[in-house]
Amino acid sequence: MQARNGLVVILMAAGIVCHYRAYAEDATAKARISLLGVEAVKICDGQQTVFIDAFADGISPFSLTNADIILITHDDGDHFSSAKVAEAARTTGATVVGPPSIAYPILAKQKLPPGQLAIIYPNHFKKPIVREIRGVKLKVYQTKHDGDWHPVHVSYLITMGTTKLYHTGDSSMIDEGDPDLKNLDVLFHVFNTKDASQVSQLEEVRRKLVPRCLIPIHLNCSWTMTTADFSREIERRKLEGFAVIGEKNKPFEIP
Repeated sequence: MQARNGLVVILMAAGIVCHYRAYAEDATAKARISLLGVEAVKICDGQQTVFIDAFADGISPFSLTNADIILITHDDGDHFSSAKVAEAARTTGATVVGPPSIAYPILAKQKLPPGQLAIIYPNHFKKPIVREIRGVKLKVYQTKHDGDWHPVHVSYLITMGTTKLYHTGDSSMIDEGDPDLKNLDVLFHVFNTKDASQVSQLEEVRRKLVPRCLIPIHLNCSWTMTTADFSREIERRKLEGFAVIGEKNKPFEIP
């Protein structure tokens, strides 16, 4: 299937929890968000379960009971392992979604059935592609990886019921003029440096997009701030609307 505004190929034939109420079909359901390491995220609203960059090198093993969609932002090793993704997809029957760079290793090397893979890649940052897969609405943006490394990269707006979440992957590109990215429930935003002064850039993004909760991701790597240092910086600046989640934090409810 070829879309006008990019490539859509549907090939047919530990964990910390941040939770809040998602008033969809079941008004009592709680959407649960678990950070699994690096930028790995699990989202479950009681009806669907979505993983983002969760099956990769450096992600500690976790219990996997079910998955509906496995999203991949790019094929760097700390975001994507074709063997781990394929194993998870076979175990759960999940649909794997990602850019063209994941197709060959998933299909040719790992022999995942083609019907479990959806390749979505817009041809321009300002022309995202919208698709609904297994009851989850995805809006996929072509974005550029931060720094001097340029893998094929996408970012995701995920809508589960009335809950809206945006995951940047390793990209700081966000279309601030897109009304769909305003007033998100959760914004997962990469923070790829040890430089505490760059926290001001996240605060500027939070001010413009006004998410209920901004969660920095990619912390605790050798080249980034730790959750403890980031938390201290947030407290020092007296910033609101951030949720800094570390491995030993208790679950909390997003206001």
